Amino acid sequence: MKRELVIGIDKLKMGMILAQDIINKNGICLLSEGFEFNEMEKIKNMLFSHNIHNLKVIIEEGIDDIYTKEYFEVYDFRKDMNNLLDGLKKDFYCIEAGQEIKKDDFEKTIENAINSCNGNLNLFKLINKIKDMDDYIYMHSMTVALISYQIGKWMNLSEDELKELTLAAILSDLGKVKVSKDIIGKSQTLTKEEYEEIKKHCILGYNMVKDACGINNKIKRAVLEHHEKIDGSGYPRGKKGEEISVYAKIIAIADVYSALTSKRPYRDRNTPFESIKILEEQFLSKLDTKILYLFLKKIAGEYLGSKVILNNGINAKIIFIPSQNICRPLVEIENTGEIVDLSSNQNSKLYIKEFI
Repeated sequence: MKRELVIGIDKLKMGMILAQDIINKNGICLLSEGFEFNEMEKIKNMLFSHNIHNLKVIIEEGIDDIYTKEYFEVYDFRKDMNNLLDGLKKDFYCIEAGQEIKKDDFEKTIENAINSCNGNLNLFKLINKIKDMDDYIYMHSMTVALISYQIGKWMNLSEDELKELTLAAILSDLGKVKVSKDIIGKSQTLTKEEYEEIKKHCILGYNMVKDACGINNKIKRAVLEHHEKIDGSGYPRGKKGEEISVYAKIIAIADVYSALTSKRPYRDRNTPFESIKILEEQFLSKLDTKILYLFLKKIAGEYLGSKVILNNGINAKIIFIPSQNICRPLVEIENTGEIVDLSSNQNSKLYIKEFI
């Protein structure tokens, strides 16, 4: 199967076909559509000399070990996410400017995002593959919405409930557009005063949606409560247990997991299994236990078959996840086929450093 995609000049390979003319700044056609790349170094040097660094090519799927079916699935998902994020930014800016919230537009965005996850790779693997797409507000909003949707499916929510939940999740960080960008993007740990400003986004977001037509009270309530914790340590009202709505409890779990696995200005990202361990050790008293246990049980299985790098630099593949120690799976070492049980005492110093 042949595919079109944009690549950097350094990724050019023999046999690729140019998908559109390359025109320099003076309007001169350097290479014509249909050109087949052969003399690689000469061509690369020529393109670099004209300050051309990217081009659109036609690639035969499976041309080498890089351009596999999985590669193109991730490429398509990344492209879809970029388009969806651009639309989401415009929607947030319009709402910030006082325009009416268009529920149908958000539902279409959600539908397109969900449809983008319907390939061979599951949602969590896809999100992990585009981990470099770190937009603090918009990418986080989209991943929280998608993860919330998946949790809702695992809980057997109805289609109408899934739509409500996912819309609430995508709107949950709307209030951050009214928080200073200097605070949102700060690379150091926030001061107490700055953290208090961040916490205001729940009420700010709620105030932006409370009078919106077509958005019901369950959605509005989840926007307000998604940072509440069952032990009462959350905000903005310090609600506890059953005082918190189910949608807010689901979004809270999705929010924490998305934040843990994403790069932030003040820290690096955690791997999925590091994040699972943190959830187990630090959040059992803060997040709804029943929903959290379901999430932890289900999400670990989503990473079966994932390729990883261990802390000793060896590549491996996850082949089994023990239910009693889901952070320490069995892995198969690349090339040798050796099976390593990370949960055994003799391998206590080994751990998954990175997902490939």
